Amino acid sequence: QFALSRSGALAYRSRKFKLEGQPVWLDRQGRLLGTAGERGAFVALALSPAGDRLALTKQSGAGVRNEEPPTAMLLRDLKRGVESRISPTDSRRDENPTWSPDGRRIAYASHDTGGTGAALLVQVAGAERPSEPLIDAKMGESYNFHPVDWSRDGRYLLLHAFTSSYGSIDLWVYDFTTRDVRPAVQGPSNESQG
Repeated sequence: QFALSRSGALAYRSRKFKLEGQPVWLDRQGRLLGTAGERGAFVALALSPAGDRLALTKQSGAGVRNEEPPTAMLLRDLKRGVESRISPTDSRRDENPTWSPDGRRIAYASHDTGGTGAALLVQVAGAERPSEPLIDAKMGESYNFHPVDWSRDGRYLLLHAFTSSYGSIDLWVYDFTTRDVRPAVQGPSNESQG
């Protein structure tokens, strides 16, 4: 990824990157109130609806060639200071944690480090069992689904998906009642955030 200005200045992001950060608590004025666990190479994080747990993706290895580095999905209990692993392996890229409205489940995407074949998974928060696949990697090869938001009643999960026919990111909806996924907004523009 790069950008070139009219003056000739070049800005770029190297494909070999390692993020380092510290989750923190801030007040409404932006003043530091405290930390939320240890420092790490975090890619994304999502606070539970009750504010007591943090789902996060943490870089778990180095990328090779033009692939992004693998990431692991973790669950941090902020009251007890305990972190548990959701991802079963370090060889995939797990990302976009999205909490259900009741805070009982976390949806996330899991794909190979080349960025293809994204399976959409749901994990019962804090459970010691494997994540439940909602959309398998075979269908994910065509669309690369990632969760964006959950409906208040918990029935629908909004997804963004790269659609190769348009070359853009479109919005889809997963229905937990019918266990079906369907397009919501499609077109030549990027509708990635809903």
